[in-house]
Amino acid sequence: MKLGVSIRAVRKQLDIVQVEFAKNCKLSQTELSQIENGIKHPSTKTVKRICERYGIPENILYLMSLEECDFPSEKKIEFAFFHPCIKLLAFKIIENKNKSHNKNNHLSSKKKIDVVKKNNISCIVDSSVHCA
Repeated sequence: MKLGVSIRAVRKQLDIVQVEFAKNCKLSQTELSQIENGIKHPSTKTVKRICERYGIPENILYLMSLEECDFPSEKKIEFAFFHPCIKLLAFKIIENKNKSHNKNNHLSSKKKIDVVKKNNISCIVDSSVHCA
């Protein structure tokens, strides 16, 4: 599980530099850098603070962090299918949160559908997902 990699991906998706992201999450820039580079593991409290600050469900951040090696061999096919869908959904949630936060307006009710294909299996993701 690489939680730091997922935190970096969230920060980059939000287009925020390390210094600003760290400050917003009550971390030092050095501590955030260590977390993102896997040198230091974030505490549960730190993960919660990041998720609350940016409106990301904690479970989504943890799911984004999973790696194939976290699963037994008999579950690797399921992981290969579901993980891209989970990551896409997570990025859509972050993208929608960022849009609504930056523009301070409501999201369009128009449905947008993305299809992720992996191993000839399609995963349909409603990209208009928005968590309040």
